[in-house]
Amino acid sequence: MSMMRQVFIPHLPTRRKPGAPDERVPTVSLYPAERRGRIVLCAPIGPAIHAEDLPEAIADAEKAIARQFQPEDYVVALGHVAVVAAALVAASRKIGGPVQLLVWSKEQADYEQVSVDFSGSKEAA
Repeated sequence: MSMMRQVFIPHLPTRRKPGAPDERVPTVSLYPAERRGRIVLCAPIGPAIHAEDLPEAIADAEKAIARQFQPEDYVVALGHVAVVAAALVAASRKIGGPVQLLVWSKEQADYEQVSVDFSGSKEAA
C-alpha cells in the first residue's frame, strides 16, 4: 500500500473575510493542490509576512519539511518567496536530491511540475 503524497505549502496568503474582518481566508483555492495529495501548511495561516516575521516563518517551514517531507512529495510555490526558497532548500537537502515544485500556470489553470535540486550533491552539479 503506497502512502498518499503530501503537498507542502510554505506560506498560505490570506485576506480578511468580507463581513468578518477578524477572520482570514486564503486568497487562492487549494483545490488544484489538493488533487495532488494531502495539504501540509508549513506556517500558521495569517496575514502577509513582513521582514521582522521572516525568521520565524522560515523556521516554521524548515521544521515542517524536516518532520514530514518524503521524496514523492511536492512543494508549492505559494507565499513569501523567501519562505518558499527555504522550504525548497530544506526539502532538497533532506532527501539528498531533486524536489518536485508545483508552479501555477495561468494558461493551464493548474500546477506545472518542475524538478529542482538544492541538495548540494555532486549529481546535481
